Amino acid sequence: MAFDVLQRDGVQLLTQPYSQRRALLEDLFTTRALTAPWTLCPMTTDLVTAREWLESWTDVSGVEGIVIKPLASRYHPSYRGWTKIRRRDTTEAIIGAITGPLARPQLLVLGRHDQDGRLQAVGRTVPLRPDAARQVAEHLVAAGPGHPWSGVTFASAWGSGDVLDVTLVHLRPHGSKTARSLLHPAVALLVWLTPLTPEPYLATGLLMTVLLALSLYNANRTSRRKTSL
Repeated sequence: MAFDVLQRDGVQLLTQPYSQRRALLEDLFTTRALTAPWTLCPMTTDLVTAREWLESWTDVSGVEGIVIKPLASRYHPSYRGWTKIRRRDTTEAIIGAITGPLARPQLLVLGRHDQDGRLQAVGRTVPLRPDAARQVAEHLVAAGPGHPWSGVTFASAWGSGDVLDVTLVHLRPHGSKTARSLLHPAVALLVWLTPLTPEPYLATGLLMTVLLALSLYNANRTSRRKTSL
């Protein structure tokens, strides 16, 4: 996937504005008749098109959102001058395990019930900030016997042989309810992923390209013995 060109015919293009580099990139695909595996990253300055990409293209696994780039910007190595806008959705999940100490969790391993009522691992969070870790820790206790994930291991990364060092948890009991009874029906985490609007950026003459990234995990790939997240 080609989204920029930094040199052509031995000439450095780092100081050229992105609009010119993009034009050269498109010309390169045309004059060289480049085809698969070469792919020209889509680009638009139209707000309606950008919205459509953000809403519909992100249904495809691996497409997270869009990138906004100033048309007049130079290319600065090792400098992040672009703005990423990811599609964000709201969902609910249950905290079934954590990494790090119970008093200050580092990652949360999340689960949801399948159609048979079994708690299946569906993903994990990014590392928690200190304030978020403290807030979450107030509601968690180490799990006793009978946790749905007893004996399950979680890979540290997709396809990795390394295993996460996790602690199985329940929600802290309140009143007469037990921690175990709260685990399954409770909404232990609300993942707020609110869409961001691109209008302020387009108003200043910027363009949008599709942001491609690897999916963090596949929700359909879980097992009782080993789960990749």
